Amino acid sequence: MQTVSDFAKSGPSLPFTLCFGLNGKGALPIPLRSGPLTMWFDPQQAWIRHVRCGTHEVVRAIYAAVRDAQWQTLTPCVKELRIDARAESFHLSFEVDCQQESIDFGWHGDITGDVRGCVTYTFEGRARSRFLTNRMGLCVLHPVEECAGKPCLIENTDGHRTHAVFSHFISPHQPARRIRAISYAIDADTWVDLRFDGDEFEMEDQRNWTDDSFKTYSPPLDRPHPVIVEPGTRIEHRVHLELAGQPIRASKISIDEPPVLSMLDPVVKPMPRLGLGFASHGIPLTGKQVSRLQALALDHGRVDLNLGTARWQNRLLQATQEARALGIGLHVALHLGDNASAALVDLAKVVNQLDSPVKLWLIYHQSEEVTSDPWVRRAVSHLSNHSSSAFFAAGTNLHFAELNRHRPSYGPSILPCFSMNPQVHAFDNVTLSENLAAQSRTVETLRQFNRQPAVVSPITLRPRPAMGTEGLGAGAPENLPAHMDVRQLSLFGAGWTLGSLAGLSGTGGVHSLTYYEMTGCLGVMEREAGSVDPQTFPSSPGSVFPVYHVFADLANCPSIVPLRNSHPRQIQGMAAIDGEGRRRILMSNLSDRPQPVHLRANASIARVRYLDESSVGQSQREPEEYRRQTAVAIPVVAQCLPVLLSPFALARVDLE
Repeated sequence: MQTVSDFAKSGPSLPFTLCFGLNGKGALPIPLRSGPLTMWFDPQQAWIRHVRCGTHEVVRAIYAAVRDAQWQTLTPCVKELRIDARAESFHLSFEVDCQQESIDFGWHGDITGDVRGCVTYTFEGRARSRFLTNRMGLCVLHPVEECAGKPCLIENTDGHRTHAVFSHFISPHQPARRIRAISYAIDADTWVDLRFDGDEFEMEDQRNWTDDSFKTYSPPLDRPHPVIVEPGTRIEHRVHLELAGQPIRASKISIDEPPVLSMLDPVVKPMPRLGLGFASHGIPLTGKQVSRLQALALDHGRVDLNLGTARWQNRLLQATQEARALGIGLHVALHLGDNASAALVDLAKVVNQLDSPVKLWLIYHQSEEVTSDPWVRRAVSHLSNHSSSAFFAAGTNLHFAELNRHRPSYGPSILPCFSMNPQVHAFDNVTLSENLAAQSRTVETLRQFNRQPAVVSPITLRPRPAMGTEGLGAGAPENLPAHMDVRQLSLFGAGWTLGSLAGLSGTGGVHSLTYYEMTGCLGVMEREAGSVDPQTFPSSPGSVFPVYHVFADLANCPSIVPLRNSHPRQIQGMAAIDGEGRRRILMSNLSDRPQPVHLRANASIARVRYLDESSVGQSQREPEEYRRQTAVAIPVVAQCLPVLLSPFALARVDLE
């Protein structure tokens, strides 16, 4: 019997009908065609992805989401998948179970595409238990690259039509409400019509959470939520996509061509100050860990202090000692309570006694999503005498969305700050790779209402606990934190981090970037004692993770050169320049297939070192030996260097 993966590899070149049972992990996306439209079906999540007309992306995705009362998206279990695919049409049907704690919801999906380029996604769901939810139903993602700054036509639920524009910069609030249909141009002769049935829909700008898309969804957020769903409740949604005008056809689209990274016209920008968080598990650094972290030449370490607890003094003492051992400064994140004045007096005394090397104070208030000006002024008045060179930052410990919506005005001496993670709405590798583009857009939008350089801190793979105040004391080293992601120790995690560094550094509008933690499952290396749960987080005791080598390769590089990148969803790259003017290119393959990359640069010789499945073991166990190895010298011919990256591999290229 043919499997989903077999079918995905062979493609729908001939008419056929297939039926699959329960989908296993690792099922590959299935290519489909509807007349002039090409797209992929993700059998693990029941998403239609990358609807294209020639080289133009029409829709990023159409999918169904079932979310709980805390906005967590349930993982779908897709089963009974039936595929009837033709040369230019298809019909898919399947069943989905969404089950988590009190939620038991099942739905039937039906997706058709005809030879005219009409695609219809139907969602028919039924509750099998009583539960609370904030949202259930179909969503459509509109691509930013094709839509941002472009006009669209909105048909409202009352039949009235309104001309609107997809915002170029990140819109703090819903760009469109009460949507029945939306139309927008693909090029001068072709446009797409999307129609929504089953409820009232509205749109949000997902770049607020670093998702690189506009999303049309239901129900509207101005309705009370969460809502109680009773057993037997039925929900039916339908999205219909149709092309109008003259369809564009292309036998070969750009994503099928080899990726190209180019630095032939370099613009040199300063490297932001890079740092890591001190480990929340509270276990002190060992001598070996100190030595390995010193090799990263970090600027700072972030320590979070909850001034409403009794443990903050011990936390600050440990961070001060470790910062001195590493030769770095401190970024002190203060989580203030209503008794902040007295706590700040105590803090100022302790900081002076310890002579803590504070470079930056981040001011948060535990009851506010965005810190209000009185709390910022109060902190500045108590702490500004400690170090005249220390900066102050304020804003939010949450997402850019909160800062964008409130847009506080603190004055020119306060830097704006916000945190970042790529998994607010979806969690697969493809989505995480696509959404890297949105990170730089947050900084570009911030500069429209605050010209001060941004403090992006911390950047993590998964959302942290609410307000980030959980575990700010001694921590819980005997447990894996709930916001752990096993990709922290993976090649993909390293490649994603490189993409994040490249995008944010390339804006030129960043003061500092703080990633992850120093040790443990949230860090760049494992604890000496090893993982507390090796089955869930299968690291080796005392090993470094691949992401460690990304920071090591950027150590002592004061400048960067943004690269032109033809395929940012598959390949990420950045160029760094060290203190002696030598150029270094870092690149990563974010896909699960080999990628031949053409690097264009003015050079005669390139020395290449790979971090891939063949070398990752040594790089983790013996990082010093791995880094001492001589890179392979390759001649650069006609300003072009071919580099073959295996799945999820990274490469460092030193140019001569």
